[in-house]
Amino acid sequence: MKTIFRVILAAGLLSTAAGAWAAGAVSLDQLLDQVRNAAQQNSALSQQREQQFNAQAAQQAQILATAKEALAAEQTRNQQLQTQFDANKAQLDNLINQLHTREGDFSQVFDNARQVASDLKVTLDDSLVSAQYPGRGVFLALLAESRDLPVLDDLRKLGT
Repeated sequence: MKTIFRVILAAGLLSTAAGAWAAGAVSLDQLLDQVRNAAQQNSALSQQREQQFNAQAAQQAQILATAKEALAAEQTRNQQLQTQFDANKAQLDNLINQLHTREGDFSQVFDNARQVASDLKVTLDDSLVSAQYPGRGVFLALLAESRDLPVLDDLRKLGT
């Protein structure tokens, strides 16, 4: 890279010198001063460009380092969240198994409650009193058709 720059610099200096020599208006000392001035200007410009390049390279390296740190932090966080997710899933599976075990013990009771609600709704719908009190069978219909376990309040309401 430096040799290419030197060749370009030499070519530039020669062209400047040739142009000045061709003009014939300058002496050799003046020509030498012009070549030195041009060389100094080119050297200063070259140093400025090199400093800019180095500054940009350092800035890019800093951005890359920051991005790598952020990536490492996110990977660590991801691993922590995955561990927490797995633990929560295991706990949820355990709770679902407990629910099914307990539900199995009471499923016949709840099936009977749904059947009673269904039978009572049919009786209320056929009753003459229901004509005076419309909407009495709505709760019973919901309870009879529900696939969820009835809550204690629903069972108490059914008993009254």
